[in-house]
Amino acid sequence: MSDKSVARRYAQALFELGQEKDLLEEIQKDLKLVINVIAENEELKKVVEHQLIMAEDKQEIFKEIFADKVNPITLNFLLLVIQKRREFYLQSMYEQFLEYLDEFRGIEEARVKSAVQLSDDIRKSLEKQLEKVTGKKIRLKTEVDPEILGGLTVRIGDKVIDGSIKTRLNLLQKHLRQTELAK
Repeated sequence: MSDKSVARRYAQALFELGQEKDLLEEIQKDLKLVINVIAENEELKKVVEHQLIMAEDKQEIFKEIFADKVNPITLNFLLLVIQKRREFYLQSMYEQFLEYLDEFRGIEEARVKSAVQLSDDIRKSLEKQLEKVTGKKIRLKTEVDPEILGGLTVRIGDKVIDGSIKTRLNLLQKHLRQTELAK
């Protein structure tokens, strides 16, 4: 079973339980806290990743650290993950949980590459245009990639809109080569 499918199964189960109990926001905050605490504490990270430490010992550590900081449902989920020896996938489970939460909220992530940093006005305008096209709330993730020369590439899910100058120049070059061969 792949890492992604393990994470997906656990995240889906937690998401469905959170939805049933109307605790999605709280569980999301709890998971974020747990992931951040692990990332910021090198010793805890080593404990989580160490396969020779008994599950029971890891569970006790998690109870000590998180029992009074997270919802009991989140804590029970974490303890189950540790019991099943899936703690290595916690980050992936959190990311998958966020994807389910976004889908539930009607939010779509759009990854935008541009040759230069986009201004706030352009970001807002692009966000609104993409929201009209998709019919969903859009969360923009921008990246600067000077290699595209100008324009934008936008990826929403598995759809790509490539309006980069680099792609247009490549298409023009290909077209010119084909024209030369046709003569």
